Amino acid sequence: MQGDLAQWLEAASGTDEEFVDRAWRLLLRRPPEPEGRARALEKLPDGTLGREYLRFLDSEGITAEGLQKASIEGHRDVIEGADPDLYFLRDRLRDAHDLWHTVTGYKGDLLGEASLLAFSFAQTWNPGVGLIVLTALLRGREPNVRKLILGGFSRGVRSAWLPAVKWEDLLERRLEDVRRLLDVGAPVAYVPFRAAEYRQQAA
Repeated sequence: MQGDLAQWLEAASGTDEEFVDRAWRLLLRRPPEPEGRARALEKLPDGTLGREYLRFLDSEGITAEGLQKASIEGHRDVIEGADPDLYFLRDRLRDAHDLWHTVTGYKGDLLGEASLLAFSFAQTWNPGVGLIVLTALLRGREPNVRKLILGGFSRGVRSAWLPAVKWEDLLERRLEDVRRLLDVGAPVAYVPFRAAEYRQQAA
């Protein structure tokens, strides 16, 4: 992978907290402590969306405390008088970010984030996201990098419209069944490239 793409994606992604979900509150529809929410998902069988979502969070080092902190910080930029529905939609999309990771199979590494952003752009046509994806494509000179990112866009075009998905009703269903239901396709095999790996190579 080209170093400049890795460096740019790391800067564009910002801190991990900017990609942390606040999904606990919306998914479980009640306000228990974060530890209680994690235990609720832990009770689900292996292979279910909810259990695999929790496994994804664990694999990426996303903690209950981090989710709670991101939830609080996410409400600091509300503009008085703004349409609350727009904020709900914004929050809903952010809350579902790691669920999108789970159903698409993209990990939280630099390549996975870029590919999921391409998927997201195909779903939402957000110009800001599109600019990030375009820059990633221009900086990712290796064919396999561009193929992975463009594949994310293609999957997003073919998939059901995920912003309208009621994730709460799918947590107990098997992940494979959810993928078929939403037409996201099978996860794509690739070698994750972490920001820490890039920093080690650049040192």
